[in-house]
Amino acid sequence: MRSIGDYVTIEKGKAKGSRGKIVKVEKLFQETLPNGEFDWSGLMTIESSIPFIKVPYEFDGKTLIVKMPETKIGNYVDNGCTRTSKFSGYGYTIDINAGYFVFVSENELGE
Repeated sequence: MRSIGDYVTIEKGKAKGSRGKIVKVEKLFQETLPNGEFDWSGLMTIESSIPFIKVPYEFDGKTLIVKMPETKIGNYVDNGCTRTSKFSGYGYTIDINAGYFVFVSENELGE
């Protein structure tokens, strides 16, 4: 894990090649498959956004369980479901140009 104040180089993504200072560290929670493995095409949640979830959820600091209710709009019915996400690493807000910020995950940073 990196720390606030560390200088890093971004090696992947749109900001590739940029260097900057970490100004915020966030825990990331990745949606999981029924067998418990990460679903890398599923929803990733930043910890600071969890209190703003508008449907019932449970969070113990390591696992996020979101309970999506059934939705009916006219003839359209979306069955309710439960989505589980687990801690998957850290994300960083980086100031790369005196007030221009980017958010990247750990795997986008260089050593």
